Amino acid sequence: MEIREESGKKYEFSGIIAAHCSDVKCIVATDLGQIISSSRDECVKVFSERNNGYVEDISFANGERLAVNAVTFYLCPKYGWLIFAGRKDGSIAVYRSDNDKPTRILHEHKMNVCTLHVDAENGKLMSGSWDNNAIIWPIHEIVSSSDFNALCLVGHRLSVWAVASIPERSDFYLTGSADLTIKFWKGDNEINTFSGHEDVVRSLAVLSKHRFLSAANDFTIRLWDIDSGACLQRYSSLSGEYIYSLAHANISGHNLLANSGEGGFLEIWDVSDDGSLTHKQLIRTPAQSLWSLTFLKNNDIAVGADDGN
Repeated sequence: MEIREESGKKYEFSGIIAAHCSDVKCIVATDLGQIISSSRDECVKVFSERNNGYVEDISFANGERLAVNAVTFYLCPKYGWLIFAGRKDGSIAVYRSDNDKPTRILHEHKMNVCTLHVDAENGKLMSGSWDNNAIIWPIHEIVSSSDFNALCLVGHRLSVWAVASIPERSDFYLTGSADLTIKFWKGDNEINTFSGHEDVVRSLAVLSKHRFLSAANDFTIRLWDIDSGACLQRYSSLSGEYIYSLAHANISGHNLLANSGEGGFLEIWDVSDDGSLTHKQLIRTPAQSLWSLTFLKNNDIAVGADDGN
Protein backbone atom coordinates (compact mmCIF):
# COMPACT_ATOMS: atom_id res chain seq x y z
CA MET A 1 0.00 0.00 0.00
CA GLU A 2 1.10 3.59 -0.59
CA ILE A 3 1.07 6.62 1.71
CA ARG A 4 1.29 9.90 -0.18
CA GLU A 5 2.69 13.25 0.91
CA GLU A 6 0.16 16.03 0.37
CA SER A 7 1.54 19.49 -0.42
CA GLY A 8 4.66 18.89 1.66
CA LYS A 9 2.65 18.95 4.89
CA LYS A 10 1.09 15.65 5.92
CA TYR A 11 1.02 12.09 4.66
CA GLU A 12 -2.31 10.53 3.75
CA PHE A 13 -3.35 7.02 2.78
CA SER A 14 -3.24 6.94 -1.01
CA GLY A 15 -3.99 3.47 -2.32
CA ILE A 16 -3.36 -0.26 -2.36
CA ILE A 17 -1.04 -2.19 -4.65
CA ALA A 18 -2.35 -5.76 -4.93
CA ALA A 19 1.02 -7.49 -4.79
CA HIS A 20 1.14 -10.94 -3.20
CA CYS A 21 -1.09 -13.72 -1.89
CA SER A 22 0.58 -13.77 1.53
CA ASP A 23 2.45 -11.40 3.88
CA VAL A 24 4.71 -8.83 2.22
CA LYS A 25 7.74 -9.25 4.50
CA CYS A 26 10.08 -6.69 2.92
CA ILE A 27 10.00 -3.83 0.43
CA VAL A 28 12.73 -1.58 -0.97
CA ALA A 29 12.69 1.33 -3.40
CA THR A 30 15.20 1.72 -6.23
CA ASP A 31 16.84 4.84 -7.59
CA LEU A 32 14.91 4.11 -10.78
CA GLY A 33 11.59 4.69 -9.00
CA GLN A 34 10.59 1.04 -8.69
CA ILE A 35 9.31 -0.91 -5.68
CA ILE A 36 10.71 -4.38 -5.00
CA SER A 37 8.78 -6.66 -2.65
CA SER A 38 9.31 -10.10 -1.14
CA SER A 39 6.71 -12.33 0.42
CA ARG A 40 5.84 -15.50 2.24
CA ASP A 41 4.23 -16.57 -1.06
CA GLU A 42 7.79 -17.41 -2.23
CA CYS A 43 7.96 -14.58 -4.79
CA VAL A 44 10.00 -11.44 -5.35
CA LYS A 45 8.25 -8.82 -7.48
CA VAL A 46 9.25 -5.56 -9.15
CA PHE A 47 6.67 -2.79 -9.63
CA SER A 48 6.99 0.36 -11.76
CA GLU A 49 4.87 3.51 -11.65
CA ARG A 50 2.54 3.97 -14.61
CA ASN A 51 -0.66 5.98 -15.06
CA ASN A 52 -0.69 7.21 -11.45
CA GLY A 53 -0.33 3.69 -10.09
CA TYR A 54 2.11 0.79 -9.82
CA VAL A 55 2.07 -2.26 -12.08
CA GLU A 56 4.02 -5.50 -11.84
CA ASP A 57 7.00 -5.71 -14.20
CA ILE A 58 8.75 -8.90 -13.09
CA SER A 59 8.09 -11.79 -10.73
CA PHE A 60 10.76 -14.20 -9.50
CA ALA A 61 9.51 -17.50 -8.07
CA ASN A 62 11.77 -19.01 -5.41
CA GLY A 63 10.41 -22.53 -5.15
CA GLU A 64 8.01 -24.35 -2.88
CA ARG A 65 8.41 -23.63 0.84
CA LEU A 66 11.00 -20.92 0.17
CA ALA A 67 9.32 -17.89 1.71
CA VAL A 68 11.33 -14.75 0.95
CA ASN A 69 11.61 -12.73 4.14
CA ALA A 70 14.16 -10.12 3.04
CA VAL A 71 15.08 -8.37 -0.19
CA THR A 72 17.45 -5.62 -1.31
CA PHE A 73 18.77 -4.05 -4.50
CA TYR A 74 22.10 -2.89 -5.95
CA LEU A 75 22.79 -1.07 -9.21
CA CYS A 76 26.07 -2.55 -10.44
CA PRO A 77 28.08 -0.59 -13.04
CA LYS A 78 29.14 -3.82 -14.78
CA TYR A 79 26.13 -6.12 -14.48
CA GLY A 80 23.14 -3.78 -14.25
CA TRP A 81 20.71 -4.20 -11.38
CA LEU A 82 21.07 -7.00 -8.87
CA ILE A 83 18.35 -8.25 -6.53
CA PHE A 84 19.21 -10.24 -3.40
CA ALA A 85 16.47 -12.43 -1.88
CA GLY A 86 16.86 -13.79 1.66
CA ARG A 87 15.02 -17.09 2.00
CA LYS A 88 13.54 -19.23 4.74
CA ASP A 89 16.05 -22.07 4.31
CA GLY A 90 19.01 -19.74 4.99
CA SER A 91 19.98 -19.20 1.36
CA ILE A 92 20.29 -15.90 -0.51
CA ALA A 93 19.31 -15.91 -4.19
CA VAL A 94 21.10 -13.40 -6.44
CA TYR A 95 19.23 -12.19 -9.54
CA ARG A 96 20.71 -10.20 -12.41
CA SER A 97 18.86 -7.97 -14.84
CA ASP A 98 19.61 -10.31 -17.76
CA ASN A 99 18.08 -13.47 -16.24
CA ASP A 100 14.89 -14.44 -14.42
CA LYS A 101 16.70 -17.32 -12.68
CA PRO A 102 19.20 -16.83 -9.84
CA THR A 103 22.72 -16.25 -11.11
CA ARG A 104 24.02 -17.52 -7.78
CA ILE A 105 22.66 -18.92 -4.53
CA LEU A 106 24.61 -18.25 -1.33
CA HIS A 107 24.41 -20.92 1.36
CA GLU A 108 26.49 -19.67 4.31
CA HIS A 109 23.56 -19.09 6.70
CA LYS A 110 22.00 -22.13 8.37
CA MET A 111 18.53 -20.70 9.09
CA ASN A 112 16.05 -18.11 7.78
CA VAL A 113 17.63 -14.93 6.36
CA CYS A 114 15.43 -12.23 7.90
CA THR A 115 17.27 -9.03 6.95
CA LEU A 116 19.44 -7.72 4.10
CA HIS A 117 21.20 -4.40 3.51
CA VAL A 118 23.41 -3.06 0.72
CA ASP A 119 26.36 -0.82 1.52
CA ALA A 120 26.47 0.75 -1.94
CA GLU A 121 29.34 3.05 -0.99
CA ASN A 122 31.66 0.06 -0.51
CA GLY A 123 30.00 -2.61 -2.65
CA LYS A 124 29.03 -4.87 0.26
CA LEU A 125 25.93 -6.93 1.04
CA MET A 126 24.97 -7.52 4.68
CA SER A 127 22.69 -10.32 5.84
CA GLY A 128 21.25 -11.32 9.21
CA SER A 129 19.74 -14.65 10.15
CA TRP A 130 17.95 -16.76 12.72
CA ASP A 131 21.28 -18.61 13.06
CA ASN A 132 22.39 -15.65 15.28
CA ASN A 133 25.00 -14.44 12.78
CA ALA A 134 25.47 -11.61 10.29
CA ILE A 135 27.56 -11.97 7.13
CA ILE A 136 29.34 -9.34 5.01
CA TRP A 137 29.52 -10.31 1.33
CA PRO A 138 31.65 -8.61 -1.40
CA ILE A 139 29.05 -7.95 -4.11
CA HIS A 140 31.28 -7.79 -7.19
CA GLU A 141 33.09 -11.00 -6.23
CA ILE A 142 29.96 -13.05 -5.53
CA VAL A 143 28.59 -12.10 -8.95
CA SER A 144 31.75 -12.53 -11.01
CA SER A 145 33.90 -15.11 -9.21
CA SER A 146 33.54 -18.54 -7.64
CA ASP A 147 36.23 -17.62 -5.11
CA PHE A 148 35.42 -14.92 -2.54
CA ASN A 149 35.76 -14.27 1.17
CA ALA A 150 32.70 -13.46 3.27
CA LEU A 151 33.03 -12.15 6.84
CA CYS A 152 30.87 -13.82 9.48
CA LEU A 153 30.00 -11.62 12.48
CA VAL A 154 29.62 -13.99 15.44
CA GLY A 155 28.58 -12.72 18.86
CA HIS A 156 24.81 -12.46 19.23
CA ARG A 157 23.02 -15.11 21.29
CA LEU A 158 19.76 -14.97 19.31
CA SER A 159 18.51 -14.08 15.81
CA VAL A 160 19.99 -11.05 14.02
CA TRP A 161 16.97 -9.03 12.88
CA ALA A 162 18.70 -5.82 11.73
CA VAL A 163 21.95 -4.91 9.99
CA ALA A 164 23.41 -1.59 8.85
CA SER A 165 26.60 -0.01 7.52
CA ILE A 166 27.96 3.37 8.60
CA PRO A 167 28.55 6.15 6.02
CA GLU A 168 32.09 7.46 5.65
CA ARG A 169 33.37 4.61 7.85
CA SER A 170 34.33 1.74 5.59
CA ASP A 171 34.22 -1.72 7.18
CA PHE A 172 32.21 -0.56 10.24
CA TYR A 173 28.83 -2.20 10.87
CA LEU A 174 25.88 -2.43 13.27
CA THR A 175 23.70 -5.45 14.06
CA GLY A 176 20.49 -5.67 16.11
CA SER A 177 19.25 -8.87 17.68
CA ALA A 178 16.51 -10.76 19.49
CA ASP A 179 18.98 -10.93 22.41
CA LEU A 180 17.95 -7.25 23.03
CA THR A 181 21.37 -5.85 22.11
CA ILE A 182 22.97 -3.93 19.25
CA LYS A 183 26.60 -4.62 18.38
CA PHE A 184 29.18 -2.36 16.72
CA TRP A 185 31.78 -4.06 14.52
CA LYS A 186 34.93 -3.29 12.57
CA GLY A 187 35.05 -6.06 10.03
CA ASP A 188 34.26 -9.21 11.99
CA ASN A 189 35.70 -7.82 15.24
CA GLU A 190 33.17 -6.74 17.87
CA ILE A 191 33.96 -3.27 19.26
CA ASN A 192 31.01 -2.50 21.52
CA THR A 193 27.57 -3.64 22.65
CA PHE A 194 24.63 -1.23 23.05
CA SER A 195 22.17 -2.32 25.73
CA GLY A 196 18.86 -0.76 26.76
CA HIS A 197 16.03 -2.20 24.71
CA GLU A 198 13.69 -4.44 26.67
CA ASP A 199 12.51 -6.60 23.77
CA VAL A 200 13.67 -7.80 20.34
CA VAL A 201 15.61 -5.18 18.31
CA ARG A 202 13.93 -5.13 14.89
CA SER A 203 15.35 -2.25 12.86
CA LEU A 204 18.23 0.24 12.58
CA ALA A 205 18.47 3.62 10.83
CA VAL A 206 21.91 5.22 10.60
CA LEU A 207 21.72 9.03 10.57
CA SER A 208 25.41 9.85 10.28
CA LYS A 209 28.85 8.42 10.97
CA HIS A 210 28.29 9.30 14.64
CA ARG A 211 24.61 8.55 15.42
CA PHE A 212 21.91 5.99 14.71
CA LEU A 213 18.36 5.07 15.69
CA SER A 214 17.04 1.66 16.70
CA ALA A 215 13.51 0.28 17.07
CA ALA A 216 12.25 -2.74 18.98
CA ASN A 217 9.27 -4.75 20.09
CA ASP A 218 9.35 -2.73 23.33
CA PHE A 219 7.46 0.05 21.44
CA THR A 220 10.47 2.40 21.59
CA ILE A 221 12.87 4.14 19.25
CA ARG A 222 16.26 5.01 20.73
CA LEU A 223 18.95 7.44 19.62
CA TRP A 224 22.55 6.28 20.15
CA ASP A 225 26.02 7.76 19.93
CA ILE A 226 28.09 5.25 17.95
CA ASP A 227 31.48 5.95 19.50
CA SER A 228 30.55 6.29 23.17
CA GLY A 229 27.78 3.69 23.12
CA ALA A 230 25.49 6.06 25.05
CA CYS A 231 21.73 6.07 24.59
CA LEU A 232 20.98 9.77 24.09
CA GLN A 233 17.18 9.69 23.83
CA ARG A 234 14.29 7.26 24.17
CA TYR A 235 11.00 7.78 22.31
CA SER A 236 7.80 5.78 22.79
CA SER A 237 5.54 4.96 19.86
CA LEU A 238 2.12 6.54 20.23
CA SER A 239 0.64 3.32 18.87
CA GLY A 240 1.88 1.28 21.83
CA GLU A 241 2.63 -1.58 19.42
CA TYR A 242 5.67 -3.54 18.26
CA ILE A 243 7.87 -1.58 15.83
CA TYR A 244 9.12 -3.69 12.92
CA SER A 245 10.72 -1.24 10.51
CA LEU A 246 12.40 2.17 10.28
CA ALA A 247 13.10 4.32 7.21
CA HIS A 248 14.98 7.61 7.08
CA ALA A 249 14.95 10.17 4.26
CA ASN A 250 16.05 13.70 3.48
CA ILE A 251 13.25 15.46 1.64
CA SER A 252 14.11 18.89 0.25
CA GLY A 253 16.65 19.42 3.02
CA HIS A 254 14.27 18.22 5.73
CA ASN A 255 15.00 14.96 7.58
CA LEU A 256 12.14 12.56 8.27
CA LEU A 257 11.88 9.19 9.99
CA ALA A 258 9.03 6.74 9.45
CA ASN A 259 8.28 3.60 11.42
CA SER A 260 5.76 0.82 10.94
CA GLY A 261 4.66 -2.12 13.01
CA GLU A 262 1.85 -4.06 14.62
CA GLY A 263 -1.71 -2.76 14.64
CA GLY A 264 -1.35 -1.34 11.12
CA PHE A 265 0.15 1.92 12.39
CA LEU A 266 2.60 4.13 10.52
CA GLU A 267 4.33 7.02 12.33
CA ILE A 268 6.20 10.03 10.97
CA TRP A 269 8.85 11.96 12.91
CA ASP A 270 10.86 15.10 12.23
CA VAL A 271 14.59 14.51 12.72
CA SER A 272 16.74 17.40 13.95
CA ASP A 273 20.40 17.91 13.07
CA ASP A 274 21.50 16.20 16.29
CA GLY A 275 19.25 13.19 15.62
CA SER A 276 16.53 14.00 18.15
CA LEU A 277 12.95 13.28 17.09
CA THR A 278 9.70 15.25 17.17
CA HIS A 279 6.51 13.29 16.60
CA LYS A 280 4.65 14.51 13.53
CA GLN A 281 1.95 12.04 12.54
CA LEU A 282 0.25 8.73 13.41
CA ILE A 283 -1.54 7.02 10.51
CA ARG A 284 -3.78 3.95 10.75
CA THR A 285 -3.86 1.69 7.69
CA PRO A 286 -6.31 -1.10 6.76
CA ALA A 287 -3.93 -3.89 7.82
CA GLN A 288 -2.91 -5.62 11.03
CA SER A 289 0.87 -5.92 10.60
CA LEU A 290 3.09 -3.53 8.62
CA TRP A 291 6.27 -5.56 8.25
CA SER A 292 8.37 -3.15 6.20
CA LEU A 293 8.39 0.35 4.75
CA THR A 294 10.45 2.51 2.42
CA PHE A 295 10.52 6.08 1.14
CA LEU A 296 9.98 6.28 -2.63
CA LYS A 297 11.77 8.46 -5.14
CA ASN A 298 8.77 10.85 -5.22
CA ASN A 299 8.86 11.17 -1.36
CA ASP A 300 5.80 8.95 -0.86
CA ILE A 301 6.03 5.99 1.52
CA ALA A 302 5.27 2.37 0.63
CA VAL A 303 4.55 -0.22 3.32
CA GLY A 304 4.37 -4.01 3.07
CA ALA A 305 1.51 -5.60 5.01
CA ASP A 306 0.28 -8.95 6.25
CA ASP A 307 -2.66 -8.92 3.81
CA GLY A 308 -0.36 -9.29 0.78
CA ASN A 309 -0.61 -5.62 -0.22
